[in-house]
Amino acid sequence: MHVQDAEGDPSRRAFTRDELQALFDYADDQVGIIRGAGRKGWLAAFRDAAARKYLGWLASRGRQVSIRLGSPPTRARRRSPPCSPNWPPTG
Repeated sequence: MHVQDAEGDPSRRAFTRDELQALFDYADDQVGIIRGAGRKGWLAAFRDAAARKYLGWLASRGRQVSIRLGSPPTRARRRSPPCSPNWPPTG
């Protein structure tokens, strides 16, 4: 039996959709600022912004992705044609 109902820290919670959108918008703005100033590093900032978006998408669909990755293909495979009676060739 546990003494506490939840072991997690209540200050550590998942981001809301609005908070995630604000984070993604900030990352996109930083790319524009860096590139507009003519500084190096805009490509790395772009890469980081894209990675954040992808990982955010992946985390929001984690269970769906893990189910798909852990299951066998649902599409039936074509059956291979039967072997010819002359195969393998004897010689």
